[in-house]
Amino acid sequence: MTGIMAFFRAGFLRTIGVSVVLTAGLTAVSACNPIDEKVCSSGSYPVKDKGDGPGQTCVKSGDPIPSGYTTYAPGQTPTTP
Repeated sequence: MTGIMAFFRAGFLRTIGVSVVLTAGLTAVSACNPIDEKVCSSGSYPVKDKGDGPGQTCVKSGDPIPSGYTTYAPGQTPTTP
């Protein structure tokens, strides 16, 4: 009986180990793929906070940029499909 229990215990531990490795691998791969999101609606553009914060808002085309915000550098504008 001990041999059968050891066999099943080893199988269980192997399954857990493989699951952990696969989960870690899939997490790493998914983190590398950027998600294209529409940041602002049509007729507006994104601006970012001048400070260190991740603050961002949308400004209607033709309106001035709000105080404390700036435009993104060329090539760094968030994806707006």
